[in-house]
Amino acid sequence: MIYKSYNQHIIRPLVYLTLAVLGCTLLTVLYCIYEFDFHLREVPTKERMEVTPLQIKTVKDVRIWEFLSIDDEELVTRTKKNLLKDAQLTRIYYGKVRFGIDLDKASPDWVQMVGDTVDVTLPRLQLLDHVYVDEARTETFYETGSWSNEEKEALYAEAQQQMKKRCVTNENVQIAQRNAIQQFEKIFMAMGFMYVNVHF
Repeated sequence: MIYKSYNQHIIRPLVYLTLAVLGCTLLTVLYCIYEFDFHLREVPTKERMEVTPLQIKTVKDVRIWEFLSIDDEELVTRTKKNLLKDAQLTRIYYGKVRFGIDLDKASPDWVQMVGDTVDVTLPRLQLLDHVYVDEARTETFYETGSWSNEEKEALYAEAQQQMKKRCVTNENVQIAQRNAIQQFEKIFMAMGFMYVNVHF
């Protein structure tokens, strides 16, 4: 009887002590989870509150944004009949086709902010500078006979059309749109938004 009473006297405090330690450990774990979740939810809100209309205006004031640039060269030939001998003019034109947007054409509510999410509506993608042909780099590959300025201008215009036809494709438009979406996602995520929806 003395031995049994002695065991109960020793074991009971150990059980209470073990339960107390487990309880404290559980409370500590729950507290840490709460604190982590609290800070995880609070940081984006705090950063979002720092976004001001002036920051949005700064992005818009850049106005012209380029998202794809394609260098191209075109060989253009023109032949005309003469009494003695046909005249021929062949030139190589170098140019650049640029895709981008003009934020002056964006709607007044092009940026909508709700919580940690921002919705960005970009204006329609367009050709910047239409098709730029660098006249200084134009090379005359072959020329016979005489050619007027008007005839040379017509050759220049034909080179522009060929560049546009070659470069303005659905594939290139989609590439430019993807570049635009990625670039504006990075800009607004850097401002603190967790979710950025960019569309045209």
